Amino acid sequence: MKHLIYFSLKRRFLNPISIALQVLFISGLLILFNLDHVSSALHLDLTKPYPIQVSRETQDQLISTEYWEKQGLKLTEETSSISIDFKEDVFEVKGAASLSLQAKIYGLLLKSHQQRILNESHPSVSDFVMVYNSVPVTFDSKLDPMTGLRENLVFMILTSVYFMMLNFISVNSNEIIQEKSSNVLEFILTSVSPFQHFCAKILTGLITVILQIALSGGIFGLVLMARLNTDQGRGLFALANKYFALDSSGISYETLLSLFKFDGTLILKATLALLFLILGLLIIQVLILILSARVKTIEEAGSIQGPFYLGLLGLYYLSLILNTPAQLIKGVGVTLSYIPISSMLMMGMRILSTNVAYDELSLSLLISLFTLVLIMWLGFGWYRKGLVNE
Repeated sequence: MKHLIYFSLKRRFLNPISIALQVLFISGLLILFNLDHVSSALHLDLTKPYPIQVSRETQDQLISTEYWEKQGLKLTEETSSISIDFKEDVFEVKGAASLSLQAKIYGLLLKSHQQRILNESHPSVSDFVMVYNSVPVTFDSKLDPMTGLRENLVFMILTSVYFMMLNFISVNSNEIIQEKSSNVLEFILTSVSPFQHFCAKILTGLITVILQIALSGGIFGLVLMARLNTDQGRGLFALANKYFALDSSGISYETLLSLFKFDGTLILKATLALLFLILGLLIIQVLILILSARVKTIEEAGSIQGPFYLGLLGLYYLSLILNTPAQLIKGVGVTLSYIPISSMLMMGMRILSTNVAYDELSLSLLISLFTLVLIMWLGFGWYRKGLVNE
């Protein structure tokens, strides 16, 4: 059986298409995490700030140039396609600017206007505005806003893994159909029993998923660490801030950098969520494997796999709708976290967003394990007949 597993893994990973995809994946990550360096090397001007023509008199009415530079804008007296004039207490912006650029300019001009009003007002008015915009509050249990952001980041990673692993669910079933149609299955069954063949396919699928997660995660981590070791990603953040206005939305470089500082509790939660995800997809893989043993052509396999994919897509959208702590601690969210297959996302979201008791985790985990074993035990007879009677 180990030779069959080794052969299947070698055929999946050590083939020209798989190697080419890994090379493209690495190349894409390298370009993405070094886009600012690539822009400078190829003179693409992606990192070059937008020049805005501003006269000396108008510049005196604006906030300091460093605020503009953080948004990817450069104030200059030279002729430019976009200009700002201040006439009769009105800012006139001339030139063709995109909607995102107009929004940036408006936000900075609003800050300039507010700052000018405060500077011209009486000190008591400035103090009143400061008091009006703040309220003294003391929370008994301090909440770290970074925890919520990191949990959302982990959820995004898990859902990415979710869609990545969907690609491998149909591999085993397609292999069986290919073996049956090419009359190779008869030769395989002379060396291994149907039960060994069944177990080999399941273990191959599980090992494939784990290896793919480790490989993709390892590559992503290495590229990310290499970028952080150069300038800690400041150039990349400046480039992103130019096009997405991160500073104006309250997201700073320090905020993004702190997202990657995971503590032990979050790592444990992510591991448990990943365990439920793998268990759920393993159940789906076994179901498709059992059903595919009875079909003869790829077209018939597609008719079986299609409903599974639609159901999983519906489950994903449902999880997005229910992805709030209020809906995950009662009602449908709690019920779905105990049902096999749906628990692979719902229980993972509960683990990341709420505090789940150990007895609830254990119960949901046992239900998923029992369902997996039951499907394998009841479905093996169907699987064996599909192989032997073909």
